Amino acid sequence: MSIEFMGDSADKCDRNFYRNIAGSAVYDRKKPGPDFLPPLTCLIDNPWLKPKTVLEIGAGNGCVLSSIYLKTNADCYGIDPSPAACEYGNKNFEGVKLYKGTAECYPDEVKSQKYELIIFGGVLFHIPPWNFFKCISNSLDILKENGYIMIFDFHNQGNPIYRKYKHEASQYIYKYDHTQILSAHPCFRLLYHKTIFAKEYYIKKTDFDTAHYASLWKVSSLEKFTLSNIDPSVINS
Repeated sequence: MSIEFMGDSADKCDRNFYRNIAGSAVYDRKKPGPDFLPPLTCLIDNPWLKPKTVLEIGAGNGCVLSSIYLKTNADCYGIDPSPAACEYGNKNFEGVKLYKGTAECYPDEVKSQKYELIIFGGVLFHIPPWNFFKCISNSLDILKENGYIMIFDFHNQGNPIYRKYKHEASQYIYKYDHTQILSAHPCFRLLYHKTIFAKEYYIKKTDFDTAHYASLWKVSSLEKFTLSNIDPSVINS
């Protein structure tokens, strides 16, 4: 079975951008993003987090990054597969630099430095799950030691599911538990996790099918390791 995904076509991503910018039942994407959006909620709930450099993967037109810039005065960068979204954001939002790219393939401008905070901005559900580890690995290559990764995505209800994306006939989306995967790794420490319900007027407040979540991870080489004087390679007789 051949499965297409959002980032494999700039045309699909441009259509997604034009649909979003034309009007949304949730918020006006021509303005800096409102505080109820998951990454902004995460920042507000964690006021100690004051990154000086931020990269958002799946930044769209940069409206969320624009709000992050206004709140933190950080150097804010973003990548998105839509050339039209990047062009719009670079022209209309102060303090934001956007580049065409994907979670699987960063542009050279982005790879040339390291970041204190990397955000996966509602992008993992678009990416085939077999590319999940590649996307995380790419981010670790440019994350500063003791840096932070923020993820916002669809809330998972239990069993992994995939289904057609309602806005693009050839596209599937994937919902599975990213938190469980990362929690098992000793370099990742979960600092924050919150379920956030959608704001569309036609969705019930407790509808988990359309709920999102925000999570914040501290990442360092030995984050959960403890120093031991016991050599596991030695077998005591």
